[in-house]
Amino acid sequence: MAISTNTLDSQRVQVAAPGTSVAANPQPFDNTHTIVVFNRGARVITVGIGTAGGAIAIGGGTEVPVGGAITLAIGTNTNRAGGNFDPPGRVLIIDGAAGGGSDCLLTYLNSIGAS
Repeated sequence: MAISTNTLDSQRVQVAAPGTSVAANPQPFDNTHTIVVFNRGARVITVGIGTAGGAIAIGGGTEVPVGGAITLAIGTNTNRAGGNFDPPGRVLIIDGAAGGGSDCLLTYLNSIGAS
């Protein structure tokens, strides 16, 4: 993945169908050290690392309640336990809750000039 030249990068992720997941696009940058996920929708969402498309299995992610947020301290790429967020199978995904209509805001906090 590339290095971001921004201190913060944000994106909105929406999942229309229940029991499906969408990959964040872009994925965390090499110099992203923290991810903040804010659930701005009307339903619980699940955040995990995996392959987009299907539902995240129970225990395979963490739930974020409506109006709630979670901070994921992932470390920059050279310090990341699982390595880079490159397909296949290791991407940040958001799972839509029953009923669909899930909506969240992802914010990446980046180290400038570091990976």
